[in-house]
Amino acid sequence: MKKILYILIFMIGIIKVNAFDLTENFYYDTKVQNMYITKVKGDLKKNGAPFMLHKSNGDLVYCIEPFLYLDSSDYQGYYGFNDLFNISEETINKMNIIAHYGYGYEGHTDLKWYGITQYLIWEALPLDDIYFTDSYNGNKIIAYQDELKEMRTLIDSYNILPSFNDEYNVEQDTTLRITDSNNVLNNYDIIADNMDIKKEDNNLIINNLQEGTYKIEFIKKDNSKNYELYYNKKGQDVLFPGKINDIKKVITINVKKGRLNVTKHDYETDKARGKLTFENAKYGIFDLDDNLIKELTLNNLASSTTELKFGKYYLKELEAPIGYLKNDQKYYFEINFDNSNINLDVYDNIISKNVVIYKLYGNKKSAIYSYEKDALFELYDEDNNLIGTYKTDENGIINLNLVYGRYTLHQVSTKEGYDKVDDYIIEVKDDKDEIIKLYDYETIVDVPNTYKDDID
Repeated sequence: MKKILYILIFMIGIIKVNAFDLTENFYYDTKVQNMYITKVKGDLKKNGAPFMLHKSNGDLVYCIEPFLYLDSSDYQGYYGFNDLFNISEETINKMNIIAHYGYGYEGHTDLKWYGITQYLIWEALPLDDIYFTDSYNGNKIIAYQDELKEMRTLIDSYNILPSFNDEYNVEQDTTLRITDSNNVLNNYDIIADNMDIKKEDNNLIINNLQEGTYKIEFIKKDNSKNYELYYNKKGQDVLFPGKINDIKKVITINVKKGRLNVTKHDYETDKARGKLTFENAKYGIFDLDDNLIKELTLNNLASSTTELKFGKYYLKELEAPIGYLKNDQKYYFEINFDNSNINLDVYDNIISKNVVIYKLYGNKKSAIYSYEKDALFELYDEDNNLIGTYKTDENGIINLNLVYGRYTLHQVSTKEGYDKVDDYIIEVKDDKDEIIKLYDYETIVDVPNTYKDDID
């Protein structure tokens, strides 16, 4: 059993694995006219005109080995980064970005841009020097400065994100307009669901924002295939430009709308008393210049909710509910993003009045009366519920404090020889004090006729 295992291990160990992904042939064709480039590193120095370099299918590629010529034999290709080329991944990524903005990019269709792109790719390598010459092995010259500046600006801007904040807090139904001070907004695609959003120059404009939290993604997305690196032991190494890592920025927009929630209370009992209700009480919302902004009416739950723009306001009662006094207090409040949902408790006093009852007794004809002490009365509400019993004091007085409603005052006892008053109706509809005088009159007794004439 061990011998078989050793044989299997030996067989697996000698299996040859191809480390490269593909093979390819390359060729030169068109020369970039009137452009000569010298590369220098240590004792190595090479000058020449750039020629357009192609894969066998015609795709453009770039040289990443500045001191060797193209070899005619097959090249070994690799998808993505490979340390076989002794070039850092960071440098390869930069070369990719250079190629992205180089020949074929918007406005870069002249053949010179291929040579400028190749120049910048070589410049990204650790050379001692690189420069243009006026001819083959000619004198060093300063050339293509505007083109190089334009390319370098584009390359430097590739990783620059829009200057937007990570988060914005705004009010509903407003327009959010934010400016990208880095001037790179047009380089990004925007992904935003359910938002009215558009780009205008270097501004992002978002309209009709509704309450909620939204995410906006800014993506510089490269949908191309992976870049390819081609290696040859004898010839120059080659880069076929391809996918660059996606660059993304996400911002959050928090949208709130202002709300005012009003709940009404009785100052003493919290809820409306008895059969009374706070329904239909009316309030006005005013700005600080005393302009009426909105009216609201309370529902049968003694509350109301209304939407308001952010700002400073006060609430004031316009019309009190039945049975209550109008409260002229101003309730000041401010609605903003941090305090977008305002709860206000408002209060009213029930209508009440002091009722003073004077109880007197005497003779109606003579109109001579005295104040009656200890006269007993019962007080009933409109549903005939007994509220309480009361006796007149030594001055014949009963002091009552009654709230809004209709009451019946019923006399229970009186002095002997006097009639009790009829039930008396007291109605409390305002807060004006009231004085009531009640009179017990002497009882009239029918005396029998005892007169006899001469006959009987």
